[in-house]
Amino acid sequence: MKRLLGIVLLLGLASAASAPKVDGIVADGEYAQFLQTDTGMRLYWSVVDGVFYAALSAPSTGWLGLGFESIEGPGEGEPGHAHPAMLESDLWMLAVVDGKVVVEDGYVPEPGKPAADTALGGTSDFLSAAGREVGGVTYVEWSRKLTTGDRFDVDLAKGLGHEIGIMLAYNPMSDDFTVYHGMKSRDELEIELNEGGMR
Repeated sequence: MKRLLGIVLLLGLASAASAPKVDGIVADGEYAQFLQTDTGMRLYWSVVDGVFYAALSAPSTGWLGLGFESIEGPGEGEPGHAHPAMLESDLWMLAVVDGKVVVEDGYVPEPGKPAADTALGGTSDFLSAAGREVGGVTYVEWSRKLTTGDRFDVDLAKGLGHEIGIMLAYNPMSDDFTVYHGMKSRDELEIELNEGGMR
């Protein structure tokens, strides 16, 4: 299991099971739970009626991303552990360009070589997305089904009740999803996915 060094994990209490409003503004108590990393990123999340809702913020005017590691992973009985160099990971990337959110639902078919699902014959499975930039900080929100039916997306429903590896990353300046984030603006964590929120 990965050691969460330098990670400040802040757990919120799930209140009502109402779905977050995907509008680029994270209101107090809107999400069931959240965490903050030592890179300055924050991840908020809720699971409501089979839909995963998430928000990210970072000290960046470039892209932000969340990656789910392969549910099967390299070892038998170890759901949510990745192959080397993000192989088979499911990537959700967002940027705010000229005041509008731009998204990419991606996958890593070869080690270290992510591609858009649509370029691989899959589909983009964002249900909704919104974002804004304020004072050098980017905020993005989006939603997706736990099970999208796309073979290039991790089936999060299969991960319910298990530890799932995630990756958080951002590029400080570039909105180009092909530009590398750098080693100082990424984190890897393991979290448990449950209906109503992850913890």
